[in-house]
Amino acid sequence: MRLLLKDLTTYHFLITGASGYIGSALLEKLVSRGAKLTVIGRSIPQNLEKSSVRFFPWSLGSQIPDKVFLGSENCSAVDVVIHLAHQWDIDRSDRFDENYIGSKLLVEAARKNGVKRFIFCSSISAQEDALNQYGRVKYQTEKLLKGRNEVVARIGLVYGGKESGQWNTLNNLVSKNFILPMIGIKKKVQPIRIDEVAIGLIKVAILKNSRQKIFGLASENPVLFGDFLTKLARIHHGRSIILVPVPLSLALVGVKITNKLPFFPQIDKERIMGLKGAPVFETSEGLNEIRLRVNKFEKGLALSSKSHKRAILLEGAALLYYVGKGFVNLSSLRAYAEAIEKNFDNVAAYLPFIFLKYPSLIRFIESGKSIERSFSGLAGRIQVAALIHDAYAPPEKSYVLLEKRLSAMLLLKVVFVSLIEGVVMIMRYLAQRR
Repeated sequence: MRLLLKDLTTYHFLITGASGYIGSALLEKLVSRGAKLTVIGRSIPQNLEKSSVRFFPWSLGSQIPDKVFLGSENCSAVDVVIHLAHQWDIDRSDRFDENYIGSKLLVEAARKNGVKRFIFCSSISAQEDALNQYGRVKYQTEKLLKGRNEVVARIGLVYGGKESGQWNTLNNLVSKNFILPMIGIKKKVQPIRIDEVAIGLIKVAILKNSRQKIFGLASENPVLFGDFLTKLARIHHGRSIILVPVPLSLALVGVKITNKLPFFPQIDKERIMGLKGAPVFETSEGLNEIRLRVNKFEKGLALSSKSHKRAILLEGAALLYYVGKGFVNLSSLRAYAEAIEKNFDNVAAYLPFIFLKYPSLIRFIESGKSIERSFSGLAGRIQVAALIHDAYAPPEKSYVLLEKRLSAMLLLKVVFVSLIEGVVMIMRYLAQRR
């Protein structure tokens, strides 16, 4: 499977929604692997303006001309359709019909033109009785895909990459608010990094004789939405936030008010209700079939952060100082970083700055279940630091010898300063007598 991903020159993909958050990441992966591409949409994606990718104007709800699927001298006919487009315009009362009918027309056109694989990009929130219209229309659209090679990709809570869409909204919320009222903080969500989504969609597209009809592109390890937000604030923005749970009705009133105020991030009511009602979806079977490994949220977010290596070294210095009562050297610090890579998925605990500045305070947070959850196995990290200290610290005799040397140096300093002060006093006395 991995070998196939390196070379996609024999495939011709048709992409909708290529200008969006996921679409632009998918396009980048396909272009880098030499795939032939046709994009249909309302405007040409910025990164395609100077490329050889074919573009046809199109909007959801309109007919798709057959020429879109046809090949040319240098390009075969379309093999795969990946349908990402969705109309988010909240002022349109006919949005449900526009998205559903537009998708139906696209499916019918793909069948008519002999497309070998059709992937509809849905959502974990897709349910018949979903709280938001987005989840309901996604569920209804899934029912259109009845052909053997027509499959659904239900995508989880996407993070990473350029700050766009819901990812941009979440970043704005945690970066601009110290106290954040929020719904559903005890609700479980299934994060997935943007590049993992793009690779997952490609793997679903080229998979032969798939057993799954619905592939879940989301983490097998759900996290509480509240933990998602606090870790996003700490790892991605280096700050702490306080979450205040609020009921859905009050949150919707707040969204309505803040959306009318200047300088406030605009929040879509549909997305808020989607977070409240999204269920946990079993993803392991589908991920195994396409051989896609989804990183745990902490690791995926840390790897997206440019400062994660520095965070590990700062953490190592603090913990080694704490267990070694002041002893830290480069060898022990390097060993700590290697241990974190092997045993903790190369993810720092992201301790607050005060504990990095004053390591002796770590004893106040060394144990406790809530501490363990907040700081990613702090007790285990302290044990690792203690083992490394024992392996790299100088023998006890060295400490005694060092202490004697320091005492001797201090004594010499006292004697030297005393002599200087004595000479100065004598010179002052002689100067006064003159």
